[in-house]
Amino acid sequence: MRVLFVCVPHKSHVFQMVTLGWALRAAGHEVIVSSAPEPGLDIKDMTSTGLPAIQLGEIVNLAETAQESSARRPEDSIHGSKPSQQDYALCDTRLELELLAWAMQRSFSPDSMVTGLVEFARSWQPDLVIWDNLMTFAGPVVARVSGAASARLLYCPDAVAQLTSAFHGKYSEPDPFEAVLRARFEREDLDFDQRALFGDWTISYMPPWTWHPEGSHYMHMRPLPFNGPSQVSGWLLGERPRRPRVCITLGLTSRGVHSGVPSAENLFKAVAGLEAEVIATLPANALADLDEVPDNVRVTEFAPLNVLLGTCAAVIHHGGAGTVFSALEHGVPQIIMPTTLGNEKWWGQVAHAEGLERRGAGIHMDTRHSVNADELRDHLSQVLEDPSFRQNASRLRGEFMEIPAPSEIVPALVRLTAEYRSSSLG
Repeated sequence: MRVLFVCVPHKSHVFQMVTLGWALRAAGHEVIVSSAPEPGLDIKDMTSTGLPAIQLGEIVNLAETAQESSARRPEDSIHGSKPSQQDYALCDTRLELELLAWAMQRSFSPDSMVTGLVEFARSWQPDLVIWDNLMTFAGPVVARVSGAASARLLYCPDAVAQLTSAFHGKYSEPDPFEAVLRARFEREDLDFDQRALFGDWTISYMPPWTWHPEGSHYMHMRPLPFNGPSQVSGWLLGERPRRPRVCITLGLTSRGVHSGVPSAENLFKAVAGLEAEVIATLPANALADLDEVPDNVRVTEFAPLNVLLGTCAAVIHHGGAGTVFSALEHGVPQIIMPTTLGNEKWWGQVAHAEGLERRGAGIHMDTRHSVNADELRDHLSQVLEDPSFRQNASRLRGEFMEIPAPSEIVPALVRLTAEYRSSSLG
């Protein structure tokens, strides 16, 4: 069969799709990955994954959209204990859905991209369209136009379902997000139904122990982290570290965006002098104002986490999916500092952090107030000195490895595609 992936124009999102694309290709299916062009994602970035790729439509800028969306959103009105994913339903759901629809139209699924994808799909005729959860305005439209089955790919909490359910529980008026999507369907002379919001089925990367909406049903798949093509440095392949190794990373998503995480200065103050070897994967601009780097810290702009974390005793990061999944694969305890930019924390960071803390495999830091170096240092010392964190992380790794790998769900994808494609054509 032919499978078209429709992805948010960002490396971290493209990388989340790669191993499923490889599994389908290895099973003999045709695969193409698509996105809009973005300053941080060119066509070479996409084709370097080993999968055929296309970019369609005008260039977009996710960082600008994130900053503008944040400026239009009031300060978080949720007070009390640390944020829990369930708290997202307590926000102004009308505003959240309006901003989500605006962001999707502007940067995730701009009209120029959707128009180009529709034209391509009519020619290529995919059997299955697998679309990023944030590509609601492109994936379902393209699937319906081409008569393909429609599968949503979820590697964050099902926040769309959470927000729409909360909205309908408060208001009797039309859902502002659904209204914009319905209009997009009407422009293509397509009938609108709930499959437009959630696909024919959903493939979920989220571990079963993280928050899920009540009554949700997903096809669970174990994410095999892909960190991009990379050359592994000799120091990383050498002898095992003599001291506990700690990774500090902000992932790919937070680079280039002021995201509310502690500065490099605060991060380095927290680890300076600790009996630990610290590897900080930070971009050069994060170090611009630093006077010095502590002796126990090695700074590298990039290191493949699926290699690095296998040598680490702990990882400090913002809670992005790629880092969480890489740490789970290696059974590494995690200290998560969710970002404070706009609503980013509700799209995976808080759910990952609270789930890991609840299972004793990590610490969820409260970032509503500035995280100081002493607080972070205390948490890191606790994780390194208390063996229960490593034991619980190892237990979660065992559970993680029991979730079906991408290659194991391919037969089910073929079966469901035949079922739903036939119904869409009939």
